[in-house]
Amino acid sequence: MKASLSRPEADFPPKAKWVRMMAHRPVCGTVKKVTVSSSGDHWYVFIQVECEVNEPCVPTKVKALGGDLGVVHALVLSDGTVYDLPRMTDLDKQREADLHKQGEIDI
Repeated sequence: MKASLSRPEADFPPKAKWVRMMAHRPVCGTVKKVTVSSSGDHWYVFIQVECEVNEPCVPTKVKALGGDLGVVHALVLSDGTVYDLPRMTDLDKQREADLHKQGEIDI
């Protein structure tokens, strides 16, 4: 494969004609591998490069937190925080029974 310095928007695949190239991002770094493929009426050029990148910014003070889904308590976190599901009070149970007797709800 040869690239044209006078036509940076196009590449020349072997045994083919000049084709337009849509570069989604600039090619930076050292080109290590170029793959040309076709699918139907379209040609695709994959350019693998090697370039220097900055060290990723990772927060140093990250506190890990785990959780346990249980039977007695809905959720218990590793820091000791307990979350329970809302329970029905006796008044709520009586209202539900009354509605069931009136035929307004089915259980």
